[in-house]
Amino acid sequence: MLEENPDLPAEQRAKYAQIAYDKALRLEDLINEFFDIARYSFAQPQLEYATVDLALMMRQILSEFEPQLQEKELRWQTDLPAHYEYLCDPDKLERMIDNLLRNAVHYSYAKTPIHVQMWETEQMVMIRIINRGPTIPKEQLSHLFEQFYRLDSARETRQGGAGLGLAIARQIATLHQGTITADSRDETVIFTVYLPKQAHTQKTEEKGKVFQKKVRMKRSILGTQNRKGEACDMTVRQQKVRIRWGRLAIVAAGLLLSAAAVFLAARLTVSIVRRGFFPAENAKQEVPQIAYHSAHDEDGDGFDDQLDLLMGVHAYLETEPQYESIYYEGGWPDDEHGVCTDVVAQGMLAAGYDLMELIDRDIREHPEAYPVETPDANIDFRRVRNQDVWLRRHAVMLTTDLDDTQAWQPGDIVVFGDTEHIGVLSDRLNANGIPYLLHNGSPLQVSYEENKLELLRDSITGHYRIS
Repeated sequence: MLEENPDLPAEQRAKYAQIAYDKALRLEDLINEFFDIARYSFAQPQLEYATVDLALMMRQILSEFEPQLQEKELRWQTDLPAHYEYLCDPDKLERMIDNLLRNAVHYSYAKTPIHVQMWETEQMVMIRIINRGPTIPKEQLSHLFEQFYRLDSARETRQGGAGLGLAIARQIATLHQGTITADSRDETVIFTVYLPKQAHTQKTEEKGKVFQKKVRMKRSILGTQNRKGEACDMTVRQQKVRIRWGRLAIVAAGLLLSAAAVFLAARLTVSIVRRGFFPAENAKQEVPQIAYHSAHDEDGDGFDDQLDLLMGVHAYLETEPQYESIYYEGGWPDDEHGVCTDVVAQGMLAAGYDLMELIDRDIREHPEAYPVETPDANIDFRRVRNQDVWLRRHAVMLTTDLDDTQAWQPGDIVVFGDTEHIGVLSDRLNANGIPYLLHNGSPLQVSYEENKLELLRDSITGHYRIS
């Protein structure tokens, strides 16, 4: 279309470029699904264990679906613990949860809730996702986790995936010594994840080694008795595997070549649009447009404190700081790492407020106000609890009631939980007029700008404006 009509208006060019780009991403997703299921089915992927806050991980994944929820007017109804530490492979478990939630969003009736629950029993961690959608016939439930299985023509590839998402999800649960079940009745679909509390222990590994040794011994004994039959069976299995791999390789090659061509062309076109050869409709302006402006300009640079802080936060997050808590001699991070408090500190520094100096001075002059036993200027200003105390003492305290939407302005600072997290409100607003959150809260966080303020409304404990 772009090649045949070089004189198309800039708006239409941007539109068709975005369409091509979206289709390329869709092809890329299908290819990734294909190779994932091949890896899980034929290889034995190793789990990379780490202890994560599973409840926080789920909240972060939920927040990433906000655009899809708005499109169908869906909403989350969650029942999750505040925190839950769990030993697992974080990347793979995140993929499992994402696949299940994506399935629920795709096949939910519009304007309905999706329930997401998590709880524990004596031996298991349970995750349940319930959505309102067409009842799945009982005889088809057992096939849902099969590779490439799709219920009917309504589940087209254009809308869903290639029928691999649920298969991948169950494979990941199985790798963690758990499972996933499905149930459906009265236009309700229920997926339940069962994960053992101790998914990875030395004792479990030792039992597994003993079991594998017993299996090998048993096969050896049986082999001496039925070698001819086993050889025949092995030949059939090998042929099936070769045929299956051959088919997969042909499909993969075709998809890969098609996706590469479309993807590269779309990337080039969209990059031209975004670089200004012709105007992009949603190009981000250098100076954010905000409703509230402070009457004070601390650093005298011509930008008021509110705008200065917001621009400083955007500039800092464009450096893509990787989440990691490190102690620095000199206080300020001097590498590519950072935590949530650095977002606030860097934003305030851009506005002319040196939190390292301000908090250190306040602690020494008013030690009774801060939960600090031994002052350390290098770290005290990078702790949420100390930033919260300083803001309560020196900034403007505002409402924590999110229903008062006019009170929540870009550049405001928000504290969550028992001084567990802190972030800054963005100039980007959701459909309800609520600002997105600019923050750096976890190594699992996908974007620094997230539509999650409403999701975390019950945990908001502080709301401030520096002037």
